[in-house]
Amino acid sequence: MVAPKTKRKELNSPEYVKSEWKDGDRDAMAELLTRLNFDKESFFNEILVIVKKKKSYTVVIDEGWHSESELKELGWTAAKIQGAKSRCMALGDSHTRRNAYDGELEFFVVLSEKAKRTEESSYEEEHRKRQKVDHDPSSDLGTNFSALDARATREAEEKKKQVETPQVTKYLQTKETLKKFLTSMMSKAGKLRHLVRDLKKSYCDSATATCLKTLETHIADVDKHYDRCNESWATGEVEDFGTEEWYKQAEQRMKDATFVCAKATAYETKIRNAKKYYEKKGPAEQDDAMDHELPKKKKESEKDPKKNKKDKKSKKDK
Repeated sequence: MVAPKTKRKELNSPEYVKSEWKDGDRDAMAELLTRLNFDKESFFNEILVIVKKKKSYTVVIDEGWHSESELKELGWTAAKIQGAKSRCMALGDSHTRRNAYDGELEFFVVLSEKAKRTEESSYEEEHRKRQKVDHDPSSDLGTNFSALDARATREAEEKKKQVETPQVTKYLQTKETLKKFLTSMMSKAGKLRHLVRDLKKSYCDSATATCLKTLETHIADVDKHYDRCNESWATGEVEDFGTEEWYKQAEQRMKDATFVCAKATAYETKIRNAKKYYEKKGPAEQDDAMDHELPKKKKESEKDPKKNKKDKKSKKDK
């Protein structure tokens, strides 16, 4: 419920709900939502109690100028006195001085620090009440439809502006181009496979074997780029064909596939023109090639002998 919505932003929760979910008692919020039968509106309109605790500290520092003998009288140890002297000497004139009366060296030291803590709690209540309207004047249209006509006009203008936006037009053009391009690539792969079957069936020289190998390579390349373009189409359907990243990806993949298809078409044309110079197979060899391509069928002579006997018996009975 509190997760940010990227597309339908009107479903986003109010900021005070997000803040309470982040910093407050999540179990209590879940219990409240369950008690309200998961009514989102009622949940948002419940009284929100914000407890603000303010803590303040008052620190009382006892510090001043003291000589080494005075520090000893205060009960400081020798190590502590030596540490205070070293620190004050390091800080310079701001923490060391000579007494104006007897010239004794004095140090500016902190004798003690005492703190007083105070706490203050304040409660703030925000009441969000639902407005119950017995009669909505806007629902009583009567015979005046000017408001509906104005709204329809505004929606038509907004739709027209959206369609006429150059960026949206660019995405729509790429979508249509990709759709036609996928159909064209499928047709191209089908023509290449038909040519391969024709060569295997009717031709038998060494040149044919080389051509078959090259054609199968081109078919694999076309299939590979077809899959990539088809993946771009699927991505576009998810993203509603409306992102710059999808547009760039689809354009680049169509560009790569165009180069591959052009190479395959050129080689296909070359083979079709050169086919008449290849050595053709005889009728028997063509039949063998057909048997290799298609599933073998049982001949009438290879049928089950028991079945043949039953057929003969039925003929005699007749």
